[in-house]
Amino acid sequence: LERIAKANACMLTHFEVTEHYVHLVVNCPPGRNGTWAAHLFKNGSERELQTQFQVRTTFWTTGHYATESPDPLPPAELDLFLQNTMTT
Repeated sequence: LERIAKANACMLTHFEVTEHYVHLVVNCPPGRNGTWAAHLFKNGSERELQTQFQVRTTFWTTGHYATESPDPLPPAELDLFLQNTMTT
């Protein structure tokens, strides 16, 4: 995920992998949105895993949830947001 972010001028400020979800907080370059980021990270990571493990399995389901903000969240607000999303 970090390589994908760097190669596409994104800043991955948080990621967590759970049994059922992958939570990412990404700062995207101007003109890019959450749909672009979801496509980028899902397709890019799937290709990486397929290549690394020599499989043709689909790892991701269709869909994503994203919210957009014109400004990155300050660290204190990001921590509060992540605490709330992890408990719901």
